[in-house]
Amino acid sequence: MARPFAEQTQRAVDQEVARLLREAEATASSLLRDHRAALDRLVAALKEHETIDGAALGPIVGERDGAAVSPS
Repeated sequence: MARPFAEQTQRAVDQEVARLLREAEATASSLLRDHRAALDRLVAALKEHETIDGAALGPIVGERDGAAVSPS
């Protein structure tokens, strides 16, 4: 089946997709590291209660007035 674009274009698209995926992975890893303490508190609360509603989630992860508190 013939492609409607050149191999060079496909290579450029593949490289950009790979770059975007690497960037997204780095961002996700950074967010998980930066908010590890909140994640650990959430895990402990879920182990104890199995479910948590939105009202209980904010204090667990350190939110105040709808905004997350920056990690120390």
